[in-house]
Amino acid sequence: MAVTGVDGAAVVMRWAEIEPRKAVFDFVELDRRIEMARSHGLSIELGILAGGNAPEWLYEPAPTGVGAQRLNFVFSHHGGQGKTLAVAMAPPWDAAYLDAFAALLAKVSEHLRSTGAMAHVNVVKLTGINTDTDELRLPNETPEETGNAEVTDAVQTWSQAGYRPQRVVEAMRRVAAAWAVAFPSAWKVLPIIPQKSFPPIGDRGRVHEGPQAAEAVRRLLKELSRTAEAGNHGRFILQMDWLNADQPVRPHVMELARELGVPVAWQTNFYLGREGRGAGCGGRFGETSHCDAASFLRLLESGIAPAGGSGVNARGLFIEVFPPDVIEYGASIFKAHEEMLR
Repeated sequence: MAVTGVDGAAVVMRWAEIEPRKAVFDFVELDRRIEMARSHGLSIELGILAGGNAPEWLYEPAPTGVGAQRLNFVFSHHGGQGKTLAVAMAPPWDAAYLDAFAALLAKVSEHLRSTGAMAHVNVVKLTGINTDTDELRLPNETPEETGNAEVTDAVQTWSQAGYRPQRVVEAMRRVAAAWAVAFPSAWKVLPIIPQKSFPPIGDRGRVHEGPQAAEAVRRLLKELSRTAEAGNHGRFILQMDWLNADQPVRPHVMELARELGVPVAWQTNFYLGREGRGAGCGGRFGETSHCDAASFLRLLESGIAPAGGSGVNARGLFIEVFPPDVIEYGASIFKAHEEMLR
């Protein structure tokens, strides 16, 4: 946190950590992390992980819970190449889930105002429709697609649950409104995944395949982003959690940002997380190369002046960097910070 060029800290908590029992809140760890960041004069980016990070009581009947529907998935990141994870979550359109999440945000907001920390929360992650990270996505893998027999058939599970794209859009409308009410002055940042981020199911329940599947997900992502921006107009940022030293930023992200007329932000990749490091500086997941000072700076520069940007998104507003890389590439971060301020 003391590295010159670092301006803020992401304080990320799981919903289950903050509200371990229905209407019983524990802010000790949240306060500790905020105080640590503030002791270094850093601004706060707040993330509350929902979706698969919701508390177990959510699925219990009253009075201990709210009786939200529970769906169970086993999925893997990076098209089946990543670690296999078991996730339980409610459909994002579930009324009990949405009401409970809005109540959580209201309580967190009330607490931060009471401690004076709200004045330092400049950015919040627009979470609520998530799997295990803060990124906008739902499980969509199948064993056939990934070649991983441990992965559940997410498309079948969603079909049986009554998945329709418009139900997800309506959920986003409510989630965006809840964030706007709880954190009216903070920027809302929506981390997106341009491809394969939702099950390829149409509004009539049909499962699309091939190019039609990709187009269905693309249309939904655009509508979700537009809905989130409308609920937080003038305080909305589009983000993607991926940068690479030898590749430009993803064109679809910039295309969407230009269409919405919104700024962009980034997170470096996390290809070397299993090694206790952060970003790789070339290739792809599973086939990446380690960075040096020069390549890590190139990675950051790809987000500072993203290819295809213009107007409000000609330059990235901020870049999230993982702690091991902050320590190892402090000089590169300082240079990138100077470039961002020009």
